[in-house]
Amino acid sequence: MPVRCARLGITEDMSDEQKLEIYLRHEYGELDLVPDLDEHGKTHREIKAEEAVAEYKLTAREVDVLKLIAAGCTISQVAEFLYISPNTAQVHSHNIKEKIGAKSSIDMARFAIRYNLVLV
Repeated sequence: MPVRCARLGITEDMSDEQKLEIYLRHEYGELDLVPDLDEHGKTHREIKAEEAVAEYKLTAREVDVLKLIAAGCTISQVAEFLYISPNTAQVHSHNIKEKIGAKSSIDMARFAIRYNLVLV
């Protein structure tokens, strides 16, 4: 496990979603606001993100990779963080670009920000 992950309190027994949430909260901070919730307890931000994921047919793993790339991680860092091979991370990155029409990791980050997949 990367040293940085250990300092954040991330352990190998956590789900990828939990690890990603801790990492992104650390990277972007957390807003101390009480969001408006819909009848299902979801924020507008969560709904917008879910709609984008469904519209572009992104898998859960692709969303994990997209969030990490948007946070500035390299393919090697994504692979290490998600416990996958660099080749697998690269394939996920390629598939994401194809699905969302991105040409670069900058385009991927813009997409993630636009659709509220990451906090800014």
